[in-house]
Amino acid sequence: MAGQPLRGDWVRVMTANVDVTVTSPTTADFRGIYLFGRSRAKTLKDLAKESTVSAYEITAAVELEPDEWRFVSASWQQADPPSLL
Repeated sequence: MAGQPLRGDWVRVMTANVDVTVTSPTTADFRGIYLFGRSRAKTLKDLAKESTVSAYEITAAVELEPDEWRFVSASWQQADPPSLL
């Protein structure tokens, strides 16, 4: 999934759903579904009509450090884009 933006095509990323559950004052669980629209369009204007869409569900655990939240574990799986629309 990290290679999506490195392929050389335009990539548009949209959030379909994000849930955060605070499990303690210093820990939380995160779940989000992200849609990636990929295209060989040469302009941003053509991106929407020439995109191939893929979707990923990301789940993660985060912990509060002294100044910020940090991801301590994460996993992903491919989701079905049409079921999200």
